[in-house]
Amino acid sequence: MKIIYCYSLLIGISILVLVGCSRVQDNASNRVTVPIAQYANEAIKVDEVIDSCREIPLPLYSGIVGNIKDLVWNEDRIYLIDDQNQLCAIDLSDTIIVCVNYTGQGPGEYIDPTGVTAWGDGCAVTDLGARRLVVYDRELNYIKVVSLPATSLKAIRDKNRLILQNLSLDLWPKKFVVTDTTGVFVGAYIDENPDVAPQFLQPASSLSDGDSIFLFVSPSTILYNINDGIRTYMAFDFGKNGETLTSSGSLNYSKAVLNAATFKIKNVVINSILYNGKRYYSFVSSGNIPIAGTLYEAYGYPFFPRWQGENCLIGHYQSDSSEEKDKLLLFYPRVK
Repeated sequence: MKIIYCYSLLIGISILVLVGCSRVQDNASNRVTVPIAQYANEAIKVDEVIDSCREIPLPLYSGIVGNIKDLVWNEDRIYLIDDQNQLCAIDLSDTIIVCVNYTGQGPGEYIDPTGVTAWGDGCAVTDLGARRLVVYDRELNYIKVVSLPATSLKAIRDKNRLILQNLSLDLWPKKFVVTDTTGVFVGAYIDENPDVAPQFLQPASSLSDGDSIFLFVSPSTILYNINDGIRTYMAFDFGKNGETLTSSGSLNYSKAVLNAATFKIKNVVINSILYNGKRYYSFVSSGNIPIAGTLYEAYGYPFFPRWQGENCLIGHYQSDSSEEKDKLLLFYPRVK
């Protein structure tokens, strides 16, 4: 295990002078407008947005850790589900990795695990087909099952409630379902856009931020805070380029913006989008001009975070060499 601190420029790409994208913010709706066309001419300097990177090697002997479906950071451990249906716990203090496979239909087993969330000092696995959460302790011992009122790819626990990404037709067009921690239905919120073809909607992601839950809705990138009722926290407006595939049209990949992931680290919202066949990022902090552009590599690794940890972004580096181990990469953004 090592922590890398470096301030090298991006490897293998030319660095252009960074010019901040202009922004117009509507205080009433907290809408941030970013001219997407400017992304094509900008490259982000790593040391302006990322402070450090930590590597966590993933040993591949005995089939430990395949393609990662989902992971969650809870206290000093990372819990993950891989494409072999393994549930793994990584102790961040000594990087010991323990993996189990509970595939089955008996007590403590799951049929189709698609997500994982923090639960106490352990975790709970979303079992897609069975409409339930399977709860485990810190050592991955089975505790209980929580039945859910909706089919969901992922559930997020926040204190005394669960937030589910709704896939149930009986609750359509609502995007999110809220229950208590026993799975009792509380409400369903935020309509899907009926004009957008469902097969191109990516599942929204969410995370706990203190006393709030932020729901990141693709592809339009609207962040909802549902702590005190539902209100928009921040909405990104890409103008005409923000148009997405409709039921009566076809997607033009050279013009449309597709949201890949959105993160919030303290006061910084980090947006990852696909536009014109390339990936771009924007780092937006309250009251400041966004830093936006391409960011292909950081600290010698592809910059492609998929999850959020405690004040860090987490990516999965898959090596194509038999001599190099796969790794989790923990990127720590510069935040105030």
